[in-house]
Amino acid sequence: MLQFIIMKRLASAVLRFFLSFVIAEASVAIYVAAMGYNAAWEHPLAALALWSLWTLPALPTSFALLTSFFTLNRVYRHRLTGYLTLLVLSLFTLGAPLALSRLGLLAMRAETLPAFDSALGDVLRWYQGLDSLPLPQAIAGVAGLALVLSSCWALTRLSAKRPLVGAFLVPGALVGMWHLLSIYVGGALNGLFIFVGLELAPSYYLAILCGLSSLGLLALDALLAGKTEGGARDA
Repeated sequence: MLQFIIMKRLASAVLRFFLSFVIAEASVAIYVAAMGYNAAWEHPLAALALWSLWTLPALPTSFALLTSFFTLNRVYRHRLTGYLTLLVLSLFTLGAPLALSRLGLLAMRAETLPAFDSALGDVLRWYQGLDSLPLPQAIAGVAGLALVLSSCWALTRLSAKRPLVGAFLVPGALVGMWHLLSIYVGGALNGLFIFVGLELAPSYYLAILCGLSSLGLLALDALLAGKTEGGARDA
């Protein structure tokens, strides 16, 4: 019976993730089309909205993760399983468009990027650039991005007993994470790796930085967060 309840909650969490992703995709498409209309871009508004559905998945993925974080606190007995679930979901939504593009079924369209500036534009531009990189570098970039975004679950775990605080903390923290990612993709920290004699492609530098950021969040979870509600006895 307990196993059935857990599976039911998991199915609900996964459904919530994809439903939130679709809603966010539609919202981003409308926003891009509206920006194109206001700026009198030369491309048809319908085309801009359509292109944004597969060229800008990082934003909808962040929103979908945000809506799933608190739900997963009530699903799993082991927090590691929750992190793996979030990682798989974000790998799918971030990796599928790139995979289809590399197979020639879709095309990354830079025409959607002028709708965003600052940290958002930097990260989204970098994501689209993964399409032209060698496959191992593209995989490393997607994995790093998915890892650091899914690791933000730790922030809701820290505020699990104060959900109202978490409702304000986590969105702000995700915005901060996007700004941190813009620093990573900009290459400002790559010189540190070169200084210690580690010369790799920039995509690998970013994957390492994302991995270190994720380890920091996981350490906060392990040291400060309570047990998961889905199985407090075993967490």
